[in-house]
Amino acid sequence: MRNKHKRSKKGNIIKFLDETPFHQTSTFSPLNSTEQKERFLTYGLSPRFELKGSSEQIAKTHSSRGDISFQYFKEARNILEIVKKKFGDGANYQEKAFGSRIDEHRGTQVLEEYLKENNLSGALSVYWSKDLACSARMVWIGPNVRHNHPELRQYQIWIKNSIDNGYLREKGIQCLADHEIGTHFMRVLNDGLQPWYADRKTFGLRSSKSADLIATEEGLAALNTIYRANVKYLWGPALMYYTACKSTKMTFHELFAHLEGYLKDPEQRWKYVMRVKRGLKHSDDLGGFGSDQCYFKGAVEILHNMDSIDFTVLYAGKICYDEVNRVKRLARLECLRLPPFLHNMEKYRRTLKRIAAINGLLNNESIKIRKSSSAQKRHTSRSGIKSTVCLPCTPTPPLTKRSSRHANNDMDPASNSGQADLASDTLSPEQALYDINKTPVFIYPETKVAYESDNVSVIPSSTSASTSARRLFRRPTSSPNKFMSNSNSNNSSCTTSITDMFGMLERVIEDEDF
Repeated sequence: MRNKHKRSKKGNIIKFLDETPFHQTSTFSPLNSTEQKERFLTYGLSPRFELKGSSEQIAKTHSSRGDISFQYFKEARNILEIVKKKFGDGANYQEKAFGSRIDEHRGTQVLEEYLKENNLSGALSVYWSKDLACSARMVWIGPNVRHNHPELRQYQIWIKNSIDNGYLREKGIQCLADHEIGTHFMRVLNDGLQPWYADRKTFGLRSSKSADLIATEEGLAALNTIYRANVKYLWGPALMYYTACKSTKMTFHELFAHLEGYLKDPEQRWKYVMRVKRGLKHSDDLGGFGSDQCYFKGAVEILHNMDSIDFTVLYAGKICYDEVNRVKRLARLECLRLPPFLHNMEKYRRTLKRIAAINGLLNNESIKIRKSSSAQKRHTSRSGIKSTVCLPCTPTPPLTKRSSRHANNDMDPASNSGQADLASDTLSPEQALYDINKTPVFIYPETKVAYESDNVSVIPSSTSASTSARRLFRRPTSSPNKFMSNSNSNNSSCTTSITDMFGMLERVIEDEDF
């Protein structure tokens, strides 16, 4: 098994793997995908998938996000027909939109240039693997969010290195970076700056695993994927949506044959059909897993409501597009990390309108933004809320409680609940948070142990400590890429490891396996 590991001259950790480690696979990842693909493409035998998750986990995931919707079936089919008429085949469209094919070494060069352009060199590790069940995914590892230590997270981007990855192209790898880094990474990084990070329920926000939030997350990422493409059709998301709909009336073999009208490449067709049929007990049963519909659904909803969406606030964290107005008075916007294409908001909106037009998704009628009844109930029933400072940032004005009769679409201000105010002479947010080749030191009033890693320090402090003692400062670091401590390190200044402090580290896949 090939397992090459290197650190580039730009400080990024790059790894090349033949197989994806078991702990990096998702619940719905087939463990025998390569074997079953060869079995099907060579001998025409129906695949028998062995999924990582237990039957209980699969059933739970299917019930929460696996339902298949036909709401945008006509729109998806229309896009597929337009592309078929113009380009004849999906592979021809990919060539035109994303350029010629490249290998993983050229792809690594493009990614490193992308990270340098966004001042993110050393911020995340890049893994290439041949058997991912998707084109790419963003993953972070660190303490569970309830511990409220986002600065200890470590980030990874996993990319599939095989012929069925339609984005492994000269332009496509940049578009893929806009999807994974420019959308998922930056939104999750910004989310750690917000008061709702460790307690979404208190602020009346949907769960980070809710279907609505996933649709917004993936829909925004899908739009950003084609933002810089040479041709801006939502062909990939439309094909995933269409495939899920057709699975309700077709077996694996029938669906595979049917999709040839839109995509002749058997390797890529296999991936689309496998992803929708993998959750079935027998692959030739009717039906499938509708989770992949979130890309097209979310994109359509954002395009329909783009005139009412503040995209800067949408990038403040992991929030739904219809929660923007509720959080914009609380969101810390002065220290956000934004992708370059969002710096010119007028051009970004103009491009989205062009995408809507050429995909036949313009909506001239006013669309009422959805509301979660449970979230609204939680919001209006509270007499007040309390916020928790997640990361040091420019101090926000004092927040006070308000009674429920003042509740409206804007989030209620919240009190700082005994949290330490930052010193007036602290570093700027950009210095403290986003020059991540340097190492900040964070002081938390309730921390009872001193922790120091290669990149982050948490110093004990009492709640009565003076303001001048609670400040940010710099110290040199030799390992700018590390966001977590190595529990096996013999560092004498380390009183306890992250695992000791927070228990088992959490591994979170930030997208739906694009």
